[in-house]
Order: sequence, then C-alpha cells, then structure tokens
Amino acid sequence: MNSTASAIRWVPKPTPTQAHLEHLVQQLNVTHEVAMLLAHRGITTFEEARTYFRPEESTWHDPFLMKDMELAVGRLLRAIKKGESVMVYGDYDVDGTTSVTMMDAYLSRHNVPVTHFLPSRFKEGYGLTQEGIDQAIEKEIQLVITVDCGITAVEEVQKLQDAGIDVIICDHHEPGEQLPPAVAVLDPKRSDCPYPFKELSGAGVTYKLIDATRQRLGEPEGVTESMLDLLAVSISADIVSLRDENRWMMHKGLIRLNEHPRPGFQALMKTCKATPGFIRSSTIAFSMGPRINAAGRMGNAFPALELLMAQSEEEAMARATALEQINKERKLADKTTLQQAMDQVVQRGMQDDPTLVLFGENWHLGVLGIVASRLVEEYQRPVFLLSQLNGQAKGSARSVPGIHLVKLLEEVSDTLERYGGHASAAGLALDPLHIERFRERVNEAMIALPMEPAEQLHEYDAELQLKQITPKFWNLYRQMEPFGPDNPVPRFASRSVRLAKAPVRFGANHCKGLLIQQDDPDRAFEAISFSNRSIAEKLQRAWTLQRPMDILWELEESNFGGKRVFQLRLIDVKLTS
Repeated sequence: MNSTASAIRWVPKPTPTQAHLEHLVQQLNVTHEVAMLLAHRGITTFEEARTYFRPEESTWHDPFLMKDMELAVGRLLRAIKKGESVMVYGDYDVDGTTSVTMMDAYLSRHNVPVTHFLPSRFKEGYGLTQEGIDQAIEKEIQLVITVDCGITAVEEVQKLQDAGIDVIICDHHEPGEQLPPAVAVLDPKRSDCPYPFKELSGAGVTYKLIDATRQRLGEPEGVTESMLDLLAVSISADIVSLRDENRWMMHKGLIRLNEHPRPGFQALMKTCKATPGFIRSSTIAFSMGPRINAAGRMGNAFPALELLMAQSEEEAMARATALEQINKERKLADKTTLQQAMDQVVQRGMQDDPTLVLFGENWHLGVLGIVASRLVEEYQRPVFLLSQLNGQAKGSARSVPGIHLVKLLEEVSDTLERYGGHASAAGLALDPLHIERFRERVNEAMIALPMEPAEQLHEYDAELQLKQITPKFWNLYRQMEPFGPDNPVPRFASRSVRLAKAPVRFGANHCKGLLIQQDDPDRAFEAISFSNRSIAEKLQRAWTLQRPMDILWELEESNFGGKRVFQLRLIDVKLTS
C-alpha cells in the first residue's frame, strides 16, 4: 500500500487583521511576511516582540517559588555539609541523563560521595524500581534524589523512608492522586505549587534545585551557567514548551553549547558531523538527542551518561565513538524492523485492515515506538507493534488524529494483560497465544468505535515566492529560534516550482533537489527531504514529466565548508499541470 501523504490537505493559518499586521510592520520595521509569522505566535505588541527576539532574564522565575523548595534545599545542604552518601536516580532518556549529569557535577563540586542509578528500559522499566531501592539500601545511601521521575512512586519512596533513606523528588510529570512521602517533592505540576511556569523539563526542575542551593551557599552564578548546555539539550529533546523561561534558558544554553561545549558534547558533535557555532534546536532534535537516547533504547543508558560526564577530550571521544556504534545498531534495528513489518503487511494481506497488529518474535523492544510511528505515517491507521520478552508479547502502539488509543484498548482489555498511555501513544502486553484474537477484536472495535480518523492537515504560515527569501528575511528568521512546542518552525507554501536538474536520491528514502521558480529562474534553492518515500517519488516523477510542483517547506540552516547556507526542508509536494 502506498503512502497516503498526498491526500493531506494544506491549510493556511488564520490570517490576522490587516490593522494588526500593519501595526507590527511599523513598530518593528519588519516585512509583512515576518509580521505574519509573529502574529501566528501570539506576538501583538512591541514589548512582546522584544522579549521574543531578545529573551531576557526578566522571564526567569525565583526557584524558591516552587512548593517544597526550602525543604529540598535544606536537606541537600545537610548532605553537602555532612558529606552524606547520595544516590542520584534518573531516567534512561536525554532528559534523565542530562539531569543526572547536572546533579552529579554539583555534588562532586562539594566532594559529596555520589552514585547513580539508571533503570534498564527492559529489565526494570521506567521510574523508581525495586532494583534501585535494593542498591540504595545495600550501598548505605543516606539521600536519594530522583530526577525526571518519582512523582508517582508512592510505595517505592515509602520503602526507602522505612529503610532510613531520605528522598528528594525532582520531576515534571503529572502527579497522581497521592504524592510520595518524600522529604520534598519538587514538581511545578503539583496542584498546590504556586510556581508560575508549569512546563519545565525534568532537567529544568533539577537545575532550579541546584540554583536555589547555590544561592543559599552564596556561590557565583557561573556555577549553574556552566550547566546551561545540558539544560538546552534536555529542553529540545524532551519537547517541552518554548515559552516563558524555557525560551530564555534554551537561548542561553544554545550560546553555551556553541561557544563552550563540554567535552562530551564536543565529541558528540564530531560523531554526528555537527559544528560548534552552527548548533540549533534542530541539531539537538535530529542529531544529538537521538544518539543520546540510543543507549537507553538499546537497553543500557550508562554509555550516554558516561559521555556527558566525560572530563577530557580523549575520554569523551572514546565514549562518543562507542555511543555512535550503539546508534548504528539502533538504526539498523529500525531499518530491519520497519522492512519486516511492511513485508508482513503484504504477506498477510493486511493492506485493508482497519488497524495493523504486527508481531516479530525478535524485534528489538527499544525501536518499536519509532517504527510504529513510521508505519502510521505510511498507512494512516493505528499500528500495534509487538515483540516477545520473557514469555510475554510486549509492544508499542501509535495512532492517527481522531482515534484515541487508550479508548480503543479499553474495548479489548479482556485480551490484554496490561496497557496504558494516552490518545496517540500507548504500551501493551499480552499472552503471545492471544495475538490473533487481539488482532481480530481490535479491528472489530476500530470499526465499531464512534470515532473517525481526523482529516489530515498541514497548516502553513504563509505563501512565499522563493525570491522573497532574502538575507534580511533570513536574519530575522534566525532570530525566531529556538523552535519547538509553542514556537513552531515556520512553514511556507510556494507555487509553480520546478526542478533545475534531476533530483538525487540517497540513504533511506532521502532526496535532494535544486528548485527554481518561473519568475526568477536564475536563483536556485537547494531542497531536501528525509525518510519520505512519497516525496522522493514525486520529485523523480516531476523531473521525468517536466511538471511544475507546489511545495510545502521549512527553512533551515546548514554548514557548507564553514559557511552558513540555507535550504528548504520539504514537508509535502504536489505535482501540478
């Protein structure tokens, strides 16, 4: 079955009033197109625009506004002054490993004996686990600090407290009905927490605890500023809001990452062919973050943690090389699983099934979520990918807009041993002998559910002619970074574009082409598409038939011979007559 991406409708974002746009044009001395981009991001006044383009410390919130911060700082100061044994307990993803690295660096600065625990994705799973509790007791730990996890670990924290081990929780996930009985629970999403910004990353909460402690000790601001590169990587990789103080921290963190990257990040940049000075939020999201995450996905996050903690260039390069090998194994597992899953769809005649339930006994659990997302893009229906571990069929599910996964799974819960998640992503486990029954039942439930897949839409900010991409436009565009949730990458549509020469296809459905527009044939723009078979095929067809195209694209920067050049990242392509 071919991708249905061509059926996705392109829709312009609502147009602000002409008066609003003219006000921004005059106040900011920007073009009509840039004013449109700002309006779509909620910018209505000169002051808002100034803060947006020049994030300032005025958006920084006092860490002591967070509920339990005084208690947390007091307990951490006791550990520092008495030299107590501390365990930093993190998660196996980017947010977790950057959080652990931050706290380790701060405690080590004060000569605190510190150990780390990162659970295995497959052996222990997410959160505070019995294995971690046992290690804390065995090592006679006096204080456990959980970072990027712990907010729902009521029973586990009670076990530690019963063993005489105090706990500080630093988390940013939604709390349950009951908070863990810890000495302090730091989480801006607590219903009783007055902290004014609720969208910190896990590393952001950790950073706040360190900064509050630094203030109490009268230490210089440079102590925490040196951690801003870690914070920027966590914010980008964990896909949290880029409003309010996250935007300021990301802005400052990117400066740090480009000008003074720690050895681990410097080595990581080399392995992913990124250049200091050219690092953007997209570099983290598409190159650096996936490599750090690869270790946890493949089962053991410690290689990533060791890289971030590396103290010398030699140590960092060795660890980055080892991590790159793990990432290659992850990408091979991605590619192999995707191909086998697509083959299974054809071999079993599932092309017209309402959902896809696919099982591979030896598929790697760490890549199932990624592959399921790619299959959803390809087939535009809910996908359930299952593998086998310890006699259970376990896996990940991804859905399309309009189909709520958990509600779908509730309809067939009697076929499952365990499930959980939210509307678009879920995890599940069942007896391997019941897979066929689950497949039949979930397809029946999909047909019966009073839900319809939402129409697939691509929203875009404005229509542009390629000649409008001028140096002035580019300079203002760059100042809109960092991009992410609540500050999305601007997206544009351009009409009647042609290929100047044959497109080049490479890698896993990547494609590159040189584009021109009829009214300005002397200016050519490089365009690129990654991992999109549909776009690659359309570009080839456009060249073969010598047909014009409408393109949907985002502007991005690349490093070519040490120079900044921009290219169009293609989102969708439509051939026209």
